[in-house]
Amino acid sequence: MWARVKASQVIEIINSPKAMTINGTQYPSSIFRLWSASQLKAIGIYSYSETGQKDNFYYNMGSITYEVNDSAGTVVGTYSSTAKPMSGLKEAWVEKIKSTAGSLISKYDWMTLRFAQSGTAIPKNVNTYINSIRANSNIMETKVNAASDVDALVALDTSTYHANGSVNVIADLQNWPEDPNAPSE
Repeated sequence: MWARVKASQVIEIINSPKAMTINGTQYPSSIFRLWSASQLKAIGIYSYSETGQKDNFYYNMGSITYEVNDSAGTVVGTYSSTAKPMSGLKEAWVEKIKSTAGSLISKYDWMTLRFAQSGTAIPKNVNTYINSIRANSNIMETKVNAASDVDALVALDTSTYHANGSVNVIADLQNWPEDPNAPSE
């Protein structure tokens, strides 16, 4: 991304290459891939990056401020943000946990109904899975309700990854028991 700058002020943010007219001269979109950074800087097009964006589930995003570095030919846009109220976040997470647990268990409701109507036993691995879902749901809700601030809640929802991109540790709020009847990969 790029920023068009004039007199140390951001005129526009350019998300993708486009033809432009600057100071009466028309430039094709190809300048963005063919010209060097110093050539672009000479006509007021700087390299652009953004920081401060946070997950909209947890934060209300505010305005953006620009830091223009004329000597380097760069602009950094920084968003302000405000954490959403914890009570609402906790309520949303508890609802999400209950909904996920219900969804995971519901595919086996027919076995429970069959057991109630005819006495046909629920397979042990399915019964263990259902009970694990319920226990895990309770543990997750307890962790959510114990979170002291938004950062603690975000930490519960954040997995860690190895350098190759594979999951190292699954986030506490994403770690559901494996369905015993799920197809293996």
